[in-house]
Amino acid sequence: MPEPDPEATAHLAGCASCRRWRNRARDLRQLALAAVPAAPDPEPRWRRSLVARLPLPGGARTRLIRLGLIFAAAAEAVLTLPLQSPQLPDATHDWGASGVAFSFAFVLVAIRPERAPGAAPVAGAAGLLLVGIELLELSLGRGALLDLSGHLLVLGGSVLVWLLGRRPHPLGSNALPA
Repeated sequence: MPEPDPEATAHLAGCASCRRWRNRARDLRQLALAAVPAAPDPEPRWRRSLVARLPLPGGARTRLIRLGLIFAAAAEAVLTLPLQSPQLPDATHDWGASGVAFSFAFVLVAIRPERAPGAAPVAGAAGLLLVGIELLELSLGRGALLDLSGHLLVLGGSVLVWLLGRRPHPLGSNALPA
């Protein structure tokens, strides 16, 4: 709370009308805050229980996730770096470049886990889209399982980024400002 203004404090001490107004405003604020229902927990119960079941303590769990990200990055790079060959068409270069970019992002998050909360939504959305599009292509007879494997690596890496970036809200899930 800000420090009260000495001039306003002196005025309120001598002015009953302003004190009543201030007290009514304080009461109204309390009523408004009491009327706001508690916010639901932003993390679904099933997800909390799933993560809680991981048998590793915090430090070992984090190391395992970071190693998983390094593995996902290496595997994605192995699949997509060859697509940068000059003999291949431009669209293949674009797909390969996005795979290399995901590899780089996964390595960056593994090295600097504090970057995970910012990377998780982008990587997750891209992973879901890539897998969804490839499943559609496979259902139409135009896709390849090798393509799907690379997309599943991106999706799996995105899940690892999300797990690494999970942070409780500093005020708690039902916190309201004072």
